[in-house]
Amino acid sequence: MFGDKNFIGKLHQNEDGTQSFKWKSFREVYADTLRLTSVFRQNRVGEPIELDKDMWRIVGIYSENRTEWVETELACIGDSITIVPIF
Repeated sequence: MFGDKNFIGKLHQNEDGTQSFKWKSFREVYADTLRLTSVFRQNRVGEPIELDKDMWRIVGIYSENRTEWVETELACIGDSITIVPIF
């Protein structure tokens, strides 16, 4: 439905000194998220651990707010991994 529409962007410095947003579409972010989820699975990121008799998959993310953080968050959500932001 939103495939080619702008989803997430970052400020980009142009050669002439001006700034503009470089956007990724919903489709591009979805593809990046699927690739990242695959990398997580291949590298056993977020292996299940037992906490209070329940099994959890937890990943800590240490990062400034940025587009890559959002894509990592979406990949974790897509793979049922709980995210713990570390500030």
